[in-house]
Amino acid sequence: MRTVKIKKADIKVPNTTAFQHSSPPEMPKMPCTMIAVARRGGGKSVAISNLVRMMNFDRTFLISPTASSNYSILQPLGIDDDDIYEDLDCPNILNKVIEKGEAMRDEYVEYLDAKKRYEQLTKLLGDDGASIPDELLEEFYCQGDFKKPTYPYGDRMPKLALIIDDAQNSKVFSGKKLPSLCISHRHKFMIPKAHGGGAIGLSLFVMAQNYKSMGGGLPKPVRGNATGFMLFKNHSDKEKQFVAEELAFTDDKQGFIDMWEGVCDEAPHNFLFVDMNKKDHHPSPYRKNFNQFIMDK
Repeated sequence: MRTVKIKKADIKVPNTTAFQHSSPPEMPKMPCTMIAVARRGGGKSVAISNLVRMMNFDRTFLISPTASSNYSILQPLGIDDDDIYEDLDCPNILNKVIEKGEAMRDEYVEYLDAKKRYEQLTKLLGDDGASIPDELLEEFYCQGDFKKPTYPYGDRMPKLALIIDDAQNSKVFSGKKLPSLCISHRHKFMIPKAHGGGAIGLSLFVMAQNYKSMGGGLPKPVRGNATGFMLFKNHSDKEKQFVAEELAFTDDKQGFIDMWEGVCDEAPHNFLFVDMNKKDHHPSPYRKNFNQFIMDK
């Protein structure tokens, strides 16, 4: 292929990333949208619970009508009772989660504002001739000293997760809000430009019994915006071929299916994990469960 170079037309890549938060080295990037697909009792709730635990989120929300019966699985995540939503008929169920995320964003911005005011105070205290406003002195003076403002997560933004379990065939899956959230999840809870811009984001963990949008399946916008998939045992050759067409990184679709089947046939509740945006130091986008990279198909 012959090309001719065009001057002043190079693409400049911004110094930002779609993945605002750090995650443990062995874990996927965040914020993320993770999808687990398995038949009833196939192990997806256990897999998601463990992944959320290992990714060290600061606050996790749960939408599930079976939260109480799955208590032993979800209990290690320490989800607050007020952050669990079991009524899937509630039309504002996703909005309630978003409102809480927005409140956390406001708290973070308030901390950043207080930090700036404290820095202003320390600068004035170091200037012998400076006049210090009374409101600055009163705000930070406590028990004979000036106290620096604190935030539960240090100077970083909080890391938030939402798990959606057993919600297939409900309004959560059938409406437009979930696909919209999957598209915009990393832009949720934006930080004002005055404080550096960006967004806190919301990591999503969605479970379904089928991959395609039928009888508990996944809407296309949800699949298309996912950053990772947990694929459990699947007995439908037609669906496996469809999944391979969407997720395989090479033209060897049958090799992808063989790898998937091989992982799931080794032990009950095994799954193939496909990381669509793997970290540079991860040797493969494919894993057997979470703890073994697959180096070849």
